[in-house]
Amino acid sequence: MDAAIRAQGLDLPGSGVEVRRFDLTVEPGEVIAIAGSPGVGKTTLLRMLSGRFPARATRLEVLGIDVQSEPRRVWENVGYLRSDQESFLGFLSARDNLRHHAAMKRLPAATLDREVALHLQRVGLDAGTEASPRGFEPDDRLRLAMAHAWLDDPMLLLLDDPLHEASAAATEEFLATFEEWLDGDPNRTAVIVGRNLQVFAELCTGAFLLRERWLAPVSPHDLP
Repeated sequence: MDAAIRAQGLDLPGSGVEVRRFDLTVEPGEVIAIAGSPGVGKTTLLRMLSGRFPARATRLEVLGIDVQSEPRRVWENVGYLRSDQESFLGFLSARDNLRHHAAMKRLPAATLDREVALHLQRVGLDAGTEASPRGFEPDDRLRLAMAHAWLDDPMLLLLDDPLHEASAAATEEFLATFEEWLDGDPNRTAVIVGRNLQVFAELCTGAFLLRERWLAPVSPHDLP
């Protein structure tokens, strides 16, 4: 089976730091946490892995797809979660945001509305689906981001600081949903980046600290 992620000679820029070149392999079924301070390139890394940002690498494959030649196909096959306001279209309702996302993912038109309704119900957003996410509290933005990421049942999730600003209740809901997703298939894989990831330690199979100059492996229990 192909690696879920195979990066060789990947150039990673950051805000105010030198471009670093490193290798990273993530096997199917692994849950990898990458912690680092703001500006070191965590979000940029996930955007590259999702096909949303041009990457320079000797080799970069995600789910067996060449990211550099088929970025759109990669994006269609991974789940990407970023729960800040920039992730959503403020002029659309929560439901229409998810419908737009589903259409961009090329979900079949015959099942699109059913899948959208199912995922909104699953994350508990039934009551707020006609409102714009622009006015959502952080917990409801996270719930909508979860619906985006889990749409179409991807085999790889890329999670960008998912619990930043989340309440204790929303954190508990997220972890339960995430663990349920992992338990559904032994080959489901996730990469989580953020500043403080200790809450994920028990679920992680590996962890790294992203520094200004390198990517250093650490025990998941040593995550900040």
